[in-house]
Amino acid sequence: FTKRQYQTNLLIRKGPDHLVVDFGTKAGQAAWELGLKATDFRSFVITHLHADHIGGLEEVALGNRYMTRSKPRMYVTPELQRMLWSSSLRGGCAPNESPPLRFRDFFEVTRPVPVKGLPRESYRFSAGGIDVVLVRTSHVPDSARGWRDSAWSTAVLVDGRVLFTSDTRFDPELLAGFDKRFGPEAIFHDCQ
Repeated sequence: FTKRQYQTNLLIRKGPDHLVVDFGTKAGQAAWELGLKATDFRSFVITHLHADHIGGLEEVALGNRYMTRSKPRMYVTPELQRMLWSSSLRGGCAPNESPPLRFRDFFEVTRPVPVKGLPRESYRFSAGGIDVVLVRTSHVPDSARGWRDSAWSTAVLVDGRVLFTSDTRFDPELLAGFDKRFGPEAIFHDCQ
């Protein structure tokens, strides 16, 4: 809830390709201070539904629909799409036209493909030349016994080299499992 610092949202660039991981309430302001607009980003993935990770998506959606008249790509599972739309974006986006607008009126949707053989529910997609694996994590509430009982939340493994856990509870099983299986060069573990 800091006013002077920014949130843990990421911009991954690789050659001509980019992927924005989360777009929180302060992301539009941070982009503007760098000389960018929320509509400059064309490719998104969301780790979970807290405002510091999705609070700027309404600006992305509405800015693209009414200013650039384009739709950025959103890599999203059906379950997370339903939650994102019904719990957050629908209220500010749907009633702007008649009939009410839908998620796909704002975003080009690409479905990550389930990955077999990993110890947790996982998905894979490529954003241009950026290979991404999403892995379910233990998040909230603290009383959840593990990732299956937690609110929807994922870590992001980029090109098998960098693991970003987003907000999560301390999860040594996740870290050890990914270190052993993928041997990432860096792990950014944002935990309680």
